[in-house]
Amino acid sequence: MCPYWLKLNADKSEYEVIEEKAEVVRKVFQMKLDGMGADSIVRSLRKQGIKTSSGRWFNVGTVRKYLKNERVMGWLRKSTVVYTDDGRTERHPTNQVIKDYYPAIISEEDFNAVQMSFKKMTSGKRSKIATPLRGLMECPKCGRVMTLSNK
Repeated sequence: MCPYWLKLNADKSEYEVIEEKAEVVRKVFQMKLDGMGADSIVRSLRKQGIKTSSGRWFNVGTVRKYLKNERVMGWLRKSTVVYTDDGRTERHPTNQVIKDYYPAIISEEDFNAVQMSFKKMTSGKRSKIATPLRGLMECPKCGRVMTLSNK
């Protein structure tokens, strides 16, 4: 399936950029490069009346998906399909990347700068408190590992 800002041309041999949709992605990246956080980007997009490709208002999760999507650089990350015990299929990304598979709408430099800004945001936020049970207890409902919260 191709990214939403692209479409196959008439003879289905190449991808073409849908400029009005690509411009929204570029705007999101530019706002992040200008130092805005995901919340501020969402507020700005809503104030401008810009919605997602499905016609919904942007939310923080959608903005982060846009900003972490390697396909904006034209990359396709190969994945393997795994069948679960309950019969569902899951895609697991591999380390194999095909560059220039799609037309790029964001430069690799800008994409990497945005990824570095995410790393800077999250660095140093870990608790200094030693928690001996960290990673050992699981939530009985969802199965996630419980962590200490200072809230």
